[in-house]
Amino acid sequence: MNPPSVAPAAPLLTAREWKPAYETEDGDLVELFYNPALACAKFYNRMTGYFSATALALAARGVAGMIANDGHMRLVVGCTLNPPEVEAIRKGHDLRALVEAKLATVPLDPPDEAALQGLELLAWMIANGSLEVKVAIPIDRDGNPTPTEGTYHAKVGIIKDAEENRLAFSGSINETAAGWRKNSETFHVYCSWSETRHVKYDEESFDRLWNGRTHTVCVMDVPEAVKLRLLEFLPKSDIRISTAPQPGEVEPDSTYRLTPDETRTVVWTYIREAARLANGIRVGECTSAVNPWPHQSRTFWRFMSHWPCRLLIADEVGLGKTISAGLILRQAWLSGQARRVLLLVPKGVMIQWQNELYERFNLNVPLYDGGKLIWRKTHAGLQPPDRAASKEDWLEEPFVIASSQLMRRRDRALVLTGAKDWDLILLDEAHHARRRSAGMLRDERPNTLLKLMRELRNKTKALLLLTATPMQVDPIEVWDLLWLLGLPESWDEASFRRYFSLTGGNPGDADFQFLAGMFGRTEAEFGAMTEADVNRLLPDVTGLRRRRILRALRDVSGIPLRRLDAQDRQAALRLLTAYTPVRSLMARQTRELLRRYGQKIARRETVDRPVPMLPAEEELYKAVEEYISKTYNNAAPEKRNAIGFVMTIYRRRLASSFYALRQTLNDRLARMGRPAEAPEAAGVEEDLSQDEAGEEVMDGAQACALVADAAGLEESGAIKELLKKIALLSGKDSKARKLKEELTAAFGQGYDSAIVFTQYTDTVDYLKEYLAEELPGLTIATYTGDGGAQRDASGTWVRCSKETVKRRLREGRIRLLVANDAAGEGLNLQYCGVVVNYDLPWNPMKVEQRIGRIDRIGQKHDVIRVVNLAYKETVEADVYFRLGERINLFQGIVGKLQPILSRLPSKFEELALERSENRDAARQQFLADVENMVAESERAAFDIDVVAEEDLTLPALPPPAMTLEEIDRALNRAEVRPPALEWRPLDPGTYALKLPGMPAEVRATTSGEVFEYSDNHELLSPGGAVFDRLSEEHPTSAAPAGGKGVCWLAHTAQGKRVILQTQDGPQEVDSLNQLIDALQRVGSPSVSPGDGAQLVV
Repeated sequence: MNPPSVAPAAPLLTAREWKPAYETEDGDLVELFYNPALACAKFYNRMTGYFSATALALAARGVAGMIANDGHMRLVVGCTLNPPEVEAIRKGHDLRALVEAKLATVPLDPPDEAALQGLELLAWMIANGSLEVKVAIPIDRDGNPTPTEGTYHAKVGIIKDAEENRLAFSGSINETAAGWRKNSETFHVYCSWSETRHVKYDEESFDRLWNGRTHTVCVMDVPEAVKLRLLEFLPKSDIRISTAPQPGEVEPDSTYRLTPDETRTVVWTYIREAARLANGIRVGECTSAVNPWPHQSRTFWRFMSHWPCRLLIADEVGLGKTISAGLILRQAWLSGQARRVLLLVPKGVMIQWQNELYERFNLNVPLYDGGKLIWRKTHAGLQPPDRAASKEDWLEEPFVIASSQLMRRRDRALVLTGAKDWDLILLDEAHHARRRSAGMLRDERPNTLLKLMRELRNKTKALLLLTATPMQVDPIEVWDLLWLLGLPESWDEASFRRYFSLTGGNPGDADFQFLAGMFGRTEAEFGAMTEADVNRLLPDVTGLRRRRILRALRDVSGIPLRRLDAQDRQAALRLLTAYTPVRSLMARQTRELLRRYGQKIARRETVDRPVPMLPAEEELYKAVEEYISKTYNNAAPEKRNAIGFVMTIYRRRLASSFYALRQTLNDRLARMGRPAEAPEAAGVEEDLSQDEAGEEVMDGAQACALVADAAGLEESGAIKELLKKIALLSGKDSKARKLKEELTAAFGQGYDSAIVFTQYTDTVDYLKEYLAEELPGLTIATYTGDGGAQRDASGTWVRCSKETVKRRLREGRIRLLVANDAAGEGLNLQYCGVVVNYDLPWNPMKVEQRIGRIDRIGQKHDVIRVVNLAYKETVEADVYFRLGERINLFQGIVGKLQPILSRLPSKFEELALERSENRDAARQQFLADVENMVAESERAAFDIDVVAEEDLTLPALPPPAMTLEEIDRALNRAEVRPPALEWRPLDPGTYALKLPGMPAEVRATTSGEVFEYSDNHELLSPGGAVFDRLSEEHPTSAAPAGGKGVCWLAHTAQGKRVILQTQDGPQEVDSLNQLIDALQRVGSPSVSPGDGAQLVV
């Protein structure tokens, strides 16, 4: 007996290599794509734009292969209603009846054999139960149908094989009677095994549509009468469906062409409007010079998809808060959602912010220095000229960077708060806005910056706060920041404190009821806690217990809550800790959290090196400490604040390098006996106090005033004696020798580059000469506030830009970089594997910021080395190395440690000024205090890393409406470029160009990477001066409304859309590439596709 025959297994999608995109020029798309893809299909979801014979036939391409697999298809067809029909529905007529009547009027006469075969296939599938069909009707925000043709977004197909591999395709799939092989057609393909996010997005979009969960489309089962009309095409036998339909070839019947000017107007209108389109939310990102990491994209999406939003971004140092903020700023600006933007940042990082916005986001934003507006100088020199601006005039600038220290002053704050409202305000280092003595009973009043922000709170639509340390001393500091963002009224100060003190303990029934009540208010304000959140937070709890706990928390009677056993009460506390307004108003990512979500984060290897001093060095150290103590304690009480500041400068420079101390002593000696200098001339920016937990954060003007006030309180003879002791040293101090040893060892163990950080430019100057002499075979560069420099073969230090330093480091042409802290804040050096702290600032956050320059996402080394140098038996070595052992300080600063570490700068200052006879006892007390603070932190109930933790799963993002690659393709078409433009290709994606009025050619690029690592290119993307000049060559069309045309801007319930009249009818354009392709088959002018559509050409 012969065994029963077995049908061959259907092929799998993974067995074939699919191109990322297909277009007509590739050949017969039915044979190249549709037939082989659907031969793998077990399930096929398809959307087609509107109900017609050719559109339905298009959807049937290749389905014969799916039928052979006993596959199943779900099809959504579009239906738009005319204004009279919409008005009838508003008056009470039945929607379903009107849709059925509408579809009954649509002719289904197949225009050719291909369409007939397609309709036969669909009819056969309906009759055999392998096809379900639904109808989609566009609706407005109130749920009423919209009388607009072509607003239904329907160009997607999703195929799933027997092993649940999925393939999605979308693009300009023409629904046409002109013939499938002859059409100009382009679509993109995404595979689940390589591009999961995109496929997931299309699947979720289809499922929402199919199940009627969208706000812009009403979906219903296809009316029975329509099914019967389709069944009229049922073939007499199954013979016709045994092979795939072979589409006929029909030549296009349209010969209409746009003029070159009309073509340019259409393209440049799309480019200008891209960020404003319904699907334009990613244009800012995809036309910038950055490739964001998932957590940055998530923060961006979270903010922009809920515009106007208020959010605190509190990511750890090195995780790219500035990137997240830049993405938001660029998209908000390009989309027109923000037309007035103010950035309040510390004075010391104003230039860094200006550079970051230009180098990464192609935005040249002026900074206001108190007297004039200053733009960044660019390669093309097209930036506006710097101009004087009074304290009122600068507020008319629509996008501007200002010093938060300057704006907090009373006269400036008064003018700022009286200015026109803003669309978006950003505050960097937001932890500087706090109470004068947070957490203490002495003074709960706001400092000047917090007071300013409270007044600006209602002067802006959107508010973005940035800080890596939202809590310096006390949890109330977090409350103050969140209040600016919109805490519910029920979460007042007292409730906030009580809530988090209870969640960290073992609350009784009454307190548990209070917690549950606050939980309910949070859900009422920010939405119910999702099942996914509960599952994530309670992975070890059964589903039944999870539901019981959640019901108990939501039950206002409190009875189920009291019945929870001890285990369930602890689980409930975990939910209560995690789901608060903190989570909804703050985005905080830590390295540990990113590791849990699979991000590759380097491990830190810490090397602490206490350096023994030579006798002469030790003698100098003691002499300086004695001089500091004596000078401070001999000063009159009213002068101690000023002289104490100067003495701490000496002490910090002593710990950095003897050369840095010598330079500042020489400078001090030179100014003795002269009139007090203007504050800006004293040059103490590097010497600002590092105490950020005090009432106000010191700025340069305050520091200079203190230096001037201390004039005359020192004796020149004492300073000269210290300078003599420095002169007796060998010139090569012990710490520098140890640095050479550590670098030699690191390079010998396979690290190819390193960065050495110090607080002072003077120390950089000393180290660059020492290391160049001691390590002659090493390429060395420096980077300070004065810019970059590299030593050439002759021994000369040649100036170079930051971009050049970064590029040469990445390429291996620089192996060692010596930088100061101020410059280091603008460097992201994830290709370096070693960071050396040549000195240890009194603020531990400064050390973490240094390490964060190389410990970044994208770090190429699995293990990075952190080398810490300090003279042995100094307070810096004692405190830092003990903290390193006790709390793994150099492994990263977790949230609970921030209140401890924020107190250290003032402790260091107090010890430096202590009387000599009390210094040893005070030092031991300092170390004991540090131990006590560590123990206190371990008992703290409020842990910012726990209360702010969120699900980092990135939502499926829509395809972008425009990218740099698409801009490059468009600009390489002569019919798109301005006629007066001189255009000369150089390297791929790089061009020399010249417009009328330009004195010389400029280099420009569509490559974000070329732009970021070069200082002699302009980026060809929106926001850039050169690109905007190109755009200005084609002003928006002033075509009269109501006339015939081929391109319109339609204003739909979902936002703006570009509609182009093609030979196949009106087509919605979803990308710049699609527009370029569709323009090759433009149709004859037609009437507007809907009321309110703006005619372009």
